[in-house]
Amino acid sequence: MRWLIWLSQHFHLLLLFYSLFTSSSSSSFASTLKPLRSQDQQLALLHFKQLFTFSEFASYDCDLLGYQHSYPKMESWKKGTDFCSWDGVTCDRVKGNLIGFDLSCSWLQGTIPPNSTLFLLSHLQYLNLAFNDFDFSLISSGFGQFTRLRYLNLSGCVFSGQVPLRLLHLSLLASLYLSQNHFVSLETFVVRRLAKNLKMLRELHLDLVDMSSVSLRSLMNFSSSLTTPSLFNCELQGTLPVDIFRLPNLLTLTLTSNIELRGFFPLVNLTSPLRFLDLSYTNISGELPKSIDNLKFLRNLGLHQFNFNGPIIASLGNLTQLTDLDLSDNHFSGEIPSSLSNLKMLLYLGLGYNNLNGSIPSSIGNLTKVTQIFLRSNYFTGQIPSLSELKDLNLIDLRFNNLRDRIPNFLTNLTRLTKVYLSYNQLTSQIDEFQSIVESDEDPILYYDSEKITSFDLQVFIRMATIKEWIMHLFKLPLFLLAYSLFPTLSQSLLCAPSSPIYFAISLKLLHSMVASFESIDWFEGLVREVGTMSEVRFSELETGLSPSNNPVGVEEDTMVSGLKEVRAFLPLGKSVA
Repeated sequence: MRWLIWLSQHFHLLLLFYSLFTSSSSSSFASTLKPLRSQDQQLALLHFKQLFTFSEFASYDCDLLGYQHSYPKMESWKKGTDFCSWDGVTCDRVKGNLIGFDLSCSWLQGTIPPNSTLFLLSHLQYLNLAFNDFDFSLISSGFGQFTRLRYLNLSGCVFSGQVPLRLLHLSLLASLYLSQNHFVSLETFVVRRLAKNLKMLRELHLDLVDMSSVSLRSLMNFSSSLTTPSLFNCELQGTLPVDIFRLPNLLTLTLTSNIELRGFFPLVNLTSPLRFLDLSYTNISGELPKSIDNLKFLRNLGLHQFNFNGPIIASLGNLTQLTDLDLSDNHFSGEIPSSLSNLKMLLYLGLGYNNLNGSIPSSIGNLTKVTQIFLRSNYFTGQIPSLSELKDLNLIDLRFNNLRDRIPNFLTNLTRLTKVYLSYNQLTSQIDEFQSIVESDEDPILYYDSEKITSFDLQVFIRMATIKEWIMHLFKLPLFLLAYSLFPTLSQSLLCAPSSPIYFAISLKLLHSMVASFESIDWFEGLVREVGTMSEVRFSELETGLSPSNNPVGVEEDTMVSGLKEVRAFLPLGKSVA
């Protein structure tokens, strides 16, 4: 009797489910599907829930990438409660129909078959299943049945196979996200059909989708309404049509890491409301056009490793809305134009790995909002200009230049500065000049990468009250922060825990390399003895046996022993700390 009651209550849903199963291959099914009643929508959701198990690992990338906090949304769904109040469900307030479905980052582990009850929810306008694990299954053609859909997000869902052609039926779609499905591919004929039918499409995110066989010319078939094409690392090949830069409503263009993508930056008629442009790690080359200042609204310009040459044009200073400028790893030459000081909104300046020369202009000090400056590996000469007004600066990298004179004292007054890289220059200073550096609540970070470590090669000034505290902090630093160039044999053990004798041995090696500059300081001599005695004990532990606690990352014994000999050769403990 109970079975008959259940059957009568679910008859409508079962009938629709049967229709879905038998008609899933019919192109006209979406138009003939009758809307579900409110009670049947709830049952369809509960049936959909039964397809999955919940695994935190299924949404691992969601937390890793900072997309949002992941948790099993469907776990709280209970029969007999108002499904419109369920987590991830949005209903039409007037008719009570389910119009929005957000199960992104919901720990879903399983597959979505073509006859899933999900595809009965014909009122859907918004569907987000991003960052779940659908176990390398195909993207179901059933998604093409949501003819009212305006937003579809299937990013990071571990799908595989071809993007289904039936998505062309989503004629109202404004946003399509298929990114981070590494085993999904897209063919030229599908791109052309989608471009022809999806006239409302504004956002197209296909990062990491295999588009190696797609004709680049087919991209120009998309409607002029397209604002945000994102094609990061899609294995695009061939010559990029210049006209893509001239789409009238283009706001964001990301073509990063398509190393087989060729072409030239347009030199004329470069006008659009573009706000974000990243062409880094492509094979596009040429010169930076003077007309780039026509992009008045540009906020992010990423041209890292872009094969540009010639000088950095002064007209870049007219892009006053820029917050991020990355021209690193190109072939730019000449001096930094003083016009860059006009970029008052700039947060990131990357000009490293070029052939720039001359002095670093003092006008850099006018970029009062900047937080990071990368000028390493150029041919800059002269002094480090005053940057005392850059109160938000947290990182500056000036390594591998020809800078001279003393390390400026203003560095001690920049309270947010945590990383300073100055090695491989001709700078001089005494460490005790920096005793006034303000204490920080954060763990200070110490980076060395010179083979000859002296007080003049300091790269990061630790914000401690006294230099003694600063030196003692060497013994609290994670070992992986010490540069590989110092310890070639020990490179495999850079993740040793702080309790490892290797940790203390290498810390002492760093300490000893600085002793020459401090031998006249009484407190320092006592500190060396104190620390040296502690490290000698740790050496003894290492020499008498390698226990699991002393070798937490499973470094081979030969490597540990060789590394020990390397440190011992550098620092004969009995002589240095006696």
